[in-house]
Parts: sequence; structure tokens; C-alpha cells
Amino acid sequence: MAPPTTGGTMDPLDDNGLVDVALSLLKTTHSAEKSALDHHHTDISSQAQQLAQPQKSELSIAVIQHQIYLKSHQPTMSVDFGIDTLVPGEPGTTTVEQKYTQPWSRNGKTGTFITKFLVSHPADNISLRGITIKYYIHYDGEERRTYVGELIGDVVDREALDLDGSSKAWLREIFRECHSGDLRVTFDDIYTRTGETRDKFKDHDDELQVQHVAHVAEFVVEPRLQGFGKLALIAFHFAMQDLIGFEGTIILCPGSMEPAAGLGKSEYEYEMGLVQFYEKCGYRVIYTEENVAGATVMGVMLVK
Repeated sequence: MAPPTTGGTMDPLDDNGLVDVALSLLKTTHSAEKSALDHHHTDISSQAQQLAQPQKSELSIAVIQHQIYLKSHQPTMSVDFGIDTLVPGEPGTTTVEQKYTQPWSRNGKTGTFITKFLVSHPADNISLRGITIKYYIHYDGEERRTYVGELIGDVVDREALDLDGSSKAWLREIFRECHSGDLRVTFDDIYTRTGETRDKFKDHDDELQVQHVAHVAEFVVEPRLQGFGKLALIAFHFAMQDLIGFEGTIILCPGSMEPAAGLGKSEYEYEMGLVQFYEKCGYRVIYTEENVAGATVMGVMLVK
């Protein structure tokens, strides 16, 4: 399978960093709301620490931050949201873009982390929506923002029916209309042409036989900015739930477009390093083969 990519060496945050980042997503940007949130801050921090314990490792970052949010009793989201705007796209394609910003600080340096989330829905597709995210960091005191990386993928509605109501639209759109690229390769590995889970994935029916499955085809972070990798995935999960109301499973295949030999590692060794990174972000291995590069599939479930 063609894997999502994250070049270079990852610099994942520790569990305390996870809590700090999750809380930063939930702090209000309005003074009145901030006062109310501060009143609950001690309890929320304690609850966040409990949620981040190793025995809770199957919970995704998005689930953790959502639970913290619910416990804060705040009526509004805490991220500084941009306004939904229709942007030009391919003819017949509906495209919606939204920008999310959040304060960032580390080792005495401060700035704003920016996530630009774009969703495209071609008119001739019933079950498929494309997602494109670009990440930036705007350091305080600097005139221009710095490009951090991007994420590209698709969201599949496995329950959407063809116009005549006779069959599931995704089976036709992915398997029967010569849909090219990573999405078809990955789905062909997981599902039969009638939509059942293949035998090697049967133990994960609860995650794979859901209505919505998102596939990450590419996740790239600039090598010198690897420390933003976890924050970028948190922002991705957050935006998926906020902008399109996603509830389901996100799947990806860890790997790199760069030759691992140039990094002094085998392809499999490099892949296992990425597996460890994604596990720290809430993903878990759905399928793998010992010493076989490119065989690993990981997933995380997002719930409302």
C-alpha cells in the first residue's frame, strides 16, 4: 500500500505535553468564557492527566480533548475559528474551507499554529469527499508564517446509496469506476468487492464496519519542524469533528516516500518508528506482518 509520509525523525511530545496541547485546544479566546474556564481548570487538568495514563492508550487524542471539553461545561468551542467560505474548485465541485488558529509556545518561543482545512465534494461522487489540510506556524514577531506540512485524504460514507437505491455507492465509486490511487489500494486490501471485511481484518469489524471511514493518503511534516507532528494530528481530528461532523474510523499506512536507506535504517525499521509516533497520537495497529515493510495498517476511532 502507498503509505502516508512523515519525513525525518519524529519528536513526539510526552504525556504531559499531550495534556497541555489538548487543553490549549479547549481554552477560550473570549475573556468572559476564559474566566469561567479558569474556574474549572484544576479539575479539568486532573481529569486530563487521568485520561492520558497508559491504560487509556486506545483513546484517541481527539476523544481525550473532547471529553475534557465536555467536562469543562463550556457552551462554545475554544479555538479561534475562521468563517466558512466557498472557494473556487473544479467545475461541479463544492469546496468549503475553514481556518483554525491556536496559540502555541515552547521553550520560550511563542506564536500561532494555523490549520487550513479544505473539503471538496465532486458533484458526480455520492460517497466520497476529499480533504486537504495545510499547516503553518506564525512565530510572534515575524512578518511571514512558516509552512509546516500538509495532510491529504478522503472520507468515505459506506452507507450512502446510489441514486436508484439499489446498492452502496462507495462500492461502485471506488472499485468499479477505476478509482485510482492510494484509496482504492488500501480499501481493496481491507474490504471485499461486496463490502465485507477481509479475513485478516475480521478482528477489527467494530472499527471497519462503520458508516464513515477516512483514509489518510499523505501526511508530511517538514523535517526541521517535526515537533509539530502531534499537534498537526490533534488539529486534524478536531477539524474533522467540527467542520464535517465526522464520527467513525481514520485509517493510514505508516511509511515514507524518502528512501529509508538514506536515513541509515531499513524500510521496516523506519516504518516501526512511525508506528510508535502514531501510537502516541492515539492510533493502534490494525494489521501488520513481522519484518515486512508496507504491510502495516493503523487506525483510530473518533466519537462525538
